[in-house]
Amino acid sequence: MPCSVGGEDYPWVGDLDGQPAFGSKAQLRQVEKFWRKPSTADQAVRLALADLVPRFELEVAMARAEDQRQGLDRLVLAFHSDLADPEFDPSALVLEELIIDPFSVGLNAQYALILVRVAGDARRQVRIWLLQEGAQEVRELTAAYSLLNSHTYGLGRLEEVGLLQLITARLDLAALRLRAILADLEVFQEGPGSEISVPNSDAVRLAQAFVMGEREAGGAWSQWVSGAKQSARDFQSGTKLAALNKNQAATLALREAGRKKAVQNLVQMRDLAPADGTFPLLTGSNSRLSRFERCQEVIRLGLVALAQDPFTAEVHQLVGVSLDFTRSRRDAAVYLDRYLHLKGIRFYDTWTVAPGGQNTAEQDALLRVLSPS
Repeated sequence: MPCSVGGEDYPWVGDLDGQPAFGSKAQLRQVEKFWRKPSTADQAVRLALADLVPRFELEVAMARAEDQRQGLDRLVLAFHSDLADPEFDPSALVLEELIIDPFSVGLNAQYALILVRVAGDARRQVRIWLLQEGAQEVRELTAAYSLLNSHTYGLGRLEEVGLLQLITARLDLAALRLRAILADLEVFQEGPGSEISVPNSDAVRLAQAFVMGEREAGGAWSQWVSGAKQSARDFQSGTKLAALNKNQAATLALREAGRKKAVQNLVQMRDLAPADGTFPLLTGSNSRLSRFERCQEVIRLGLVALAQDPFTAEVHQLVGVSLDFTRSRRDAAVYLDRYLHLKGIRFYDTWTVAPGGQNTAEQDALLRVLSPS
């Protein structure tokens, strides 16, 4: 069985994919050594972890290139102004709207065939699912790296009881899932001779029906779409990620519950905290709270939230601002530096603190971190 970073056995990771992990009993000293002065063996582990994100980004780029090859970008460009918010990637919404009613939107032969091909591509649907799941794990990994960097190189010491272990456990889980996702994406890459590359006679007939507005083909279209969805579900059930999700269902549920709890607390914190230097007006029983008491409550809510989900950047910010009001700039800097790292800003790295590159909250946090009092 492989050992975790720091020497503790971590059975559930070892049993699932055999890769090293931080483990459930990570200690600050061990993590600091791994992060700052890794051994030769640990360097290999760090490189493997660091490689996960660019590998996933390459898969995203390849998926976009495949969609372009199939003509999906042209289809979206032709219809997105009427069917989707241009500030967001409209591909999914355009497809959804066109799939619902492809007979009345005036599809030409080229666009009709693109729609039939894409809607009937079960493998693409599995890839979309894998990419969506992977994007979540990339955010998890990036956030974990940010907090560990803040602890190691910045001011964000991770000294709250259990916080480091929660971060490393989340990092382990994200890395485990991302490795499974990358393996699955290799299997579901589009290749020459796939079913979508050469339309069959059914696809051509459906495309002709769209062009002619022949709604009597609606039943055949529904079967085409539902058949692809069922095939996608069948493919999906056989993936490494599906097996991992089943094995780690309780862990994933705990992670999601933690996120929701953090968001619930954050909503309350926003009503109390002096995030922009002023205190919002309160009504009801909270209106009797002094500014000091409000900040104390923000700190309490924030620490509870961070014990559930340490990756919610705004929680760190509001705790830091409240500590600056009630205690000291030094105490505040711990949380504000974590907030900045989660936002990709490192006060010791001039490349990340370019003038004008931050929003108001980030500028305020940076000023407090850089100012001793």
